[in-house]
Amino acid sequence: MAPLLLLKQGVRIFIFLRNHLPPHIHVQYADDEAIVSIRTGEIIKGYLPSRKLLVVQTWLNEGDVKWRVEEIFFELNPHLKLGK
Repeated sequence: MAPLLLLKQGVRIFIFLRNHLPPHIHVQYADDEAIVSIRTGEIIKGYLPSRKLLVVQTWLNEGDVKWRVEEIFFELNPHLKLGK
């Protein structure tokens, strides 16, 4: 089960186990899904409406959220830590 990191304005953000680099989050909104880079906030794969992507990017840029989310990514995927 992937931990839910955020539920805001219908946007759900998860990190999955047994994942791959680069560090990223999985974002779902209605029928749309995207993989978003933790470090840049850009969509790596998939689609999100621009207003919902802005919700994700704003959240990632709050305080130390990027750092904390990346730490969670590597805690859930320790086999990737060397590639950090």
